[in-house]
Order: sequence, then C-alpha cells, then structure tokens
Amino acid sequence: MTFPQPARDIIARLESAGYEAWVVGGAARDAYLAANPIKTGQITGPLGRMKSLFHNKEEEPVWGEGVDLHDIDFATNARPQEVEMVFSDCKTVDVGKSFGTIKVVWKDLPYEITTYRSEEGYRDGRHPDRVTYADKIEEDLLRRDFTMNAMAYHPERGLLDPFDGREDLKKSLLRAVGNPEDRIEEDGLRMLRAVRFAARLSLILEPHLRKAIENHKEDLNKISMERCLEEMTRMLMDKSAGRAMEAMENLGLLQVLIPEIDSPLAKQRYDFLPHEDFYRWACLLSSVSPKQGDSRSRWAKKILRRFKSSNELHNRVALLLREDLELPKDLPHAQAFVGDLGDMATPYLLFRKSGPDAFRERKKSEIGRRRGPGSRLENYREEIIRAMDLVRTVKRNSLPTQISDLSIGGRDLMDLGYNQGRQIGETLEELLNLVIEGELENTREALMAHAKKARGSSDGEGSIS
Repeated sequence: MTFPQPARDIIARLESAGYEAWVVGGAARDAYLAANPIKTGQITGPLGRMKSLFHNKEEEPVWGEGVDLHDIDFATNARPQEVEMVFSDCKTVDVGKSFGTIKVVWKDLPYEITTYRSEEGYRDGRHPDRVTYADKIEEDLLRRDFTMNAMAYHPERGLLDPFDGREDLKKSLLRAVGNPEDRIEEDGLRMLRAVRFAARLSLILEPHLRKAIENHKEDLNKISMERCLEEMTRMLMDKSAGRAMEAMENLGLLQVLIPEIDSPLAKQRYDFLPHEDFYRWACLLSSVSPKQGDSRSRWAKKILRRFKSSNELHNRVALLLREDLELPKDLPHAQAFVGDLGDMATPYLLFRKSGPDAFRERKKSEIGRRRGPGSRLENYREEIIRAMDLVRTVKRNSLPTQISDLSIGGRDLMDLGYNQGRQIGETLEELLNLVIEGELENTREALMAHAKKARGSSDGEGSIS
C-alpha cells in the first residue's frame, strides 16, 4: 500500500511534534482493495452458498475502483488546538472542532485531521450526545460503522485491522463493528451507506446486519432528508446503481423513502445514461405511479422537494419526465423547441431515445393500442433521432430560438414609440415567431423596418403579424 507524499508528510509532522497519526476510513480501505483485488468466487462454506442481493456472479466485481488517494482523512491523539498549533503555518479550517475535526490545507490540498474519540448516546439517531477524546487509535476505530472502514494505515507500522476487516473483504462480506443493532440505532444513515458499499463492491450483507437494517428501516424518517438525498445520489451516480436500487427495494428502504414508486426496479438500467445526477434521478422516478389526473413529472418534483433537492435538480428531472411535449418535426418547430427547453432540449431527447425501462414499457403499451402505419416502437425511436438531428442543426447554425437571439431589443422598440412593458414583450415574441417561420430575416434593418411599419399601421397596438 502506498500513499502520496503529502500524506506521509502530515503524519511525519504530527509525529515530530510528539503525537501519533494514522490514515483512516475510506482511504485505508480503498488503498487496501486497490493493492489486494479480491474476487467473489473465492468465497467458500455457507457464505459461498448465500445469494448476494447485489451481484450477478457472472459479472466481475469492482474491487478498488474509485480509489482517490487525495481524499485522505487522518486520526491523531493530538487535540484540535494542538493540531492547529502543529500546522500554524498552514491554512486551517474549523469544520467540526466540537467533534475534534480540523481541516488542514497542505500543499493546496485539504485534509481532515480528527482527534481520537469515543461517542456516547444518539438520541436523535444520527449525532452523538457526548464526544470524549481518546488516547489510542483502537478506541477511535471502535466507533466506526463497518469492519472494512475500521482499518488504519501507517507508513511504517502498516495496516492496523483490529476487527478483521481484511478477512471480511476476502469473504466479500459487509459486517458491522460490534453489534449491528447498536450501530444502526446510533446512526440510521448507516443503512444507506451499507447498501451503497455492498452494491459498489459486490459485497453480501452479513445476516445480522441485514436483519438490523430491516428492523430499523422506518428510522429513515428520522434522518435529515438532505443526507438521504446525498447518499441516494451517490448510489445512483455509481456503476452499481441498478444493484443498489434493487437492494434498496428488497430491504424495504426505498418504500420508506419513496413510497410512490410501485414498479419493480430489478430490471431498471442506469448505465445507458450520461453521468449526471438529473438523468439518474429521472430514471429512478420514471417508476413513480402518480395519482389519477396528476402527472409523473409533477410527482417527481414533489418527491425531490421532499428530499430538499436544489431547484435545478428537481426542475430538470421534472422536465425529463414530461410526456406531453411534441417532438419537433421540422426546423421551425425545432427552433421553438430549443427556445422552450434551452440547454435541456438535447438531454430530453436523449432520455426519450434511450428510455428507462419503466418509460419504454409504458410507450410499448401505448403504441400497442394504435392501429395502422407508424405504430411500432422503432418508428418512435426514429422520430426522436430525426428530432435530435433537427436540434443539432439549430445549435450548429446558431439559429434564433429566443428573444435574446434577435438583432434588436426592447430599447429599439421604445425608440420607435412602443410602450414599455407588455407591449414590447409581445411584439418581440411575434418578431421571433416570424423569424423562426422564415417570414422575416434576423437582421437589424429587416426587424426595425417591419416593427416601424407595424407600429404605423396599427396605431401603436403592437400587432405586426
């Protein structure tokens, strides 16, 4: 196992000041996996006969993928104030001093350094009621969630593994540190973390851990929805998104977080989509079954608002799930389509072309009820491809799609005597439509001449069609 020099430098500086320090958490785990790739085929005994929730045994596991050796956390017996003194020549940020964490910017990279600690009481099911500083690394590792995350690494002392995390990884097993009921009661978010880790690394949930998750699934309602959104997004953005969502459903976690989803997700595919969160969330929420008279798009927005997502995310997802938009069939229609959807025009068509399974099945059913030519699903895909070509033509040739693309603006119309406000907006909209339809050139001379003529003939009514 090797780490970049900055990590060694941080440990060396703390130790030269009389303290000790270790690399902990995900960096130690992922570096071990990168150096020791293990395949699920090596499992023997009863565990080997268990069917994984997350992994098709014909596939190759993804051990060690995603290792980021710049994302390194440290644990030390130095107190937060002592860490600040040791790194007084560096920028330090208090990101959780009450919990013992100081962020140190070392050679332009941020690293979190946390004092050894033990924790007691979790009345809110997420945060400890009391944090006590500890003197030994083993005490700090005891508070961690899973055995594979309770390993620590030191450049000279090697890997410290007091809870047999390595053996669990060799067995492709995700096991809690100590009693899994206690670990889940301490922090309910660990249920989602368990699914994410198991899916990403093709691990099997240790039976007692699985049982604890099933027993406490309703506790997700006590957790910050922002944190649930963060964990769910990390699952959806991973190559293992399909396995993760299948496991979420099998464990009953998905039904707690998104009870509106009623379609089986086992066959849902995510790998055909670009690696952007709004595509992945739209794929998941395409399985939402809205109430009668409501739309899937509207329900998706409601769900993401419940998760307290950003406006950008829930608006983009809602747009991808709209099924009432007519596909552009000619260039003027494509210009208007781009004008309405903006930078989401191509993503909308791409999402329709690739089609999540739930959407495609509905489209098959809809097309199956039609009669006559053009009723096959392949014809629908061809319509989308033609629409994408039209949109590409609009963008490649910078054809006008919105008022801001016109060669004149509101100030120019005011100079012609148009009233400021609604009249100008309506007039510019009409001018844009004439340009898109090819009835008027998008030049200042042509637009001003037409607007001036319309102004004179309509006596200021603003109708120029």
